[in-house]
Amino acid sequence: MEFAYSNDLDDFIDPDMAYDYFWSDLITSKSAFKCPNENCNADITCANIEKVKQDMKQVPHFRGYHHIEGCQYDSKNKNSSTDSDEIYANAKIGISSCDKFLLNRPEAKDSTLESGTTSGYSRNEDSKKYTGGRYYSIRSLVSKWVQFRKNDLLDKALLKIEGKDITYKELFKGVFHQELDELPDQNRIYWGTAFIDRIESIPGYKIKFCSQFDYYEESINPSFIISDSDIEDYKVKKLLKLRLKTINELKTPIGLVFIYGIPYQKESKGNLYINFSLRNLDYLEIRYTDLFEQLKVNKEDEKD
Repeated sequence: MEFAYSNDLDDFIDPDMAYDYFWSDLITSKSAFKCPNENCNADITCANIEKVKQDMKQVPHFRGYHHIEGCQYDSKNKNSSTDSDEIYANAKIGISSCDKFLLNRPEAKDSTLESGTTSGYSRNEDSKKYTGGRYYSIRSLVSKWVQFRKNDLLDKALLKIEGKDITYKELFKGVFHQELDELPDQNRIYWGTAFIDRIESIPGYKIKFCSQFDYYEESINPSFIISDSDIEDYKVKKLLKLRLKTINELKTPIGLVFIYGIPYQKESKGNLYINFSLRNLDYLEIRYTDLFEQLKVNKEDEKD
């Protein structure tokens, strides 16, 4: 089940959103969900949202209990609807799933979220068509990118940003010796393994990618800074602080980092640097390196 109805938010969300909101203290319990079918009162649990990623054997996912007979969301029903399959099927025939990326997080109101984060699903039995979700954090985009990558659909699945469609293949760019001047002058999601170092003089964290961009005859590791003050102002600070602290305390403090932005070069005291300007922390996603190992395996499979 790709989406469920959240009692706390009065909205339809996916497991990644549920994970986000649980760590933002907007969702009170992993069991506070209902079936998307308005005629079915089945209780839904989002498994693993209370766990730190490195402790998970499985990613967050919804489980339903006691659906009405014939409910399309009941996994025991041979005609059940699998939402992600519908999205992938749409992508296979070149149909956009109409997902949109919002550049700003909608304001919370009375502990619920406004329509800017709706999943695109209706609880109406007759409204089974996926009309597209709206996301403001790249966290959900990263999860979708992983799934599309596994299904070899990166060049078909579309996302709308500021009114323009872009494929996930175009949107995500690994940091690996590209010429800086040849990179797009629009925002993209750059990703790769990166060192996460605590810098008390900031105070905050310096994040430096393990791979380089090339600028004329130099290869430079791109980097950026996250200050403690920015973290404290962030809605999902509990999750971000935990991931930063956990990775920083590793013997080799490396995580898998995704950042939405444009790299640029600067010179200081005779040295060249490549930096990212981080507009807000919804444009940043930090995962543990186990995901990178999975991506490497999948990439090797694609070559065969």
